[in-house]
Amino acid sequence: MDSRDTDQRIRLIAHSSPQALTLAVSGEVDLESAEPLRLALAAAARFHGRVCVDLSAVAFADTTLVNALLQARLSLGERLRVAAPSRPVRRLLVLLGVDGVLALDPPGAARRAQPPHRSRVPEPRAPEDDGAEAAPPAADPWEPAGTHNCGPRRN
Repeated sequence: MDSRDTDQRIRLIAHSSPQALTLAVSGEVDLESAEPLRLALAAAARFHGRVCVDLSAVAFADTTLVNALLQARLSLGERLRVAAPSRPVRRLLVLLGVDGVLALDPPGAARRAQPPHRSRVPEPRAPEDDGAEAAPPAADPWEPAGTHNCGPRRN
């Protein structure tokens, strides 16, 4: 496991297994802080398994994060997975229309996958609806139902 703090604004933790490389990102990702993430994603292209970017603990992101993810998508293709994007990150991805380009976990996937005492970031609440029952999330072909697509998170 490798952990790096850069400028006290972003924290990047890497976990690897034979099947997946997980990059857990927390803090703020913008033009001044994103370089370590870009470098880690570029290095991940040499990894032969899937690459998961856990964004559940990102408090703020701008288009620099989106650019880094799209650049990684060019080299990693379908092996890239964005796991549990925080509410501000999900909103950014949807507003920019890249939520259909990047493989995203459904909202709440991280909460279902880890015990409540380990979660440090509150999950985003679903917008109020007209009382209609929401359809369950589609089964993910990467993992059995109820598991986090990036494997267990370690804090």
